[in-house]
Amino acid sequence: MWVIRIGRDMKRRYRILLCLVFIFLFSLNTFGQKNDDENIAIVLSAQSLAKFVTRLLPYEIKDVNNFSGPIWIRSIKNVKIEKDKISLSSNIYGKDVIYNLEIGNYVSKIKLGNIDMLNDWDIY
Repeated sequence: MWVIRIGRDMKRRYRILLCLVFIFLFSLNTFGQKNDDENIAIVLSAQSLAKFVTRLLPYEIKDVNNFSGPIWIRSIKNVKIEKDKISLSSNIYGKDVIYNLEIGNYVSKIKLGNIDMLNDWDIY
């Protein structure tokens, strides 16, 4: 018998991946249509998408370049999906956050402390 031990991070990743698969296959009201130009259009109900996203939050962002300390996404709001752009607003917070900056051979650490930021994102 094979025994595989999976850490907490891997379990969380597998759960998220499994949730994504189930959502797109079973729980969302999806409609796929194949056009002649090989594009696929998927229609998702806003309520189903909102329920899925709120279950994942708060979500910890790990391994952010030049930052140390826990950083979390608290909420995502005002999601707009357009033809070539996705717009959203998010609330990001962290505790004891430090920004590490290299200038030549010197390392500078800027202590930001506790952060609570509202962000607007446009993804192209």
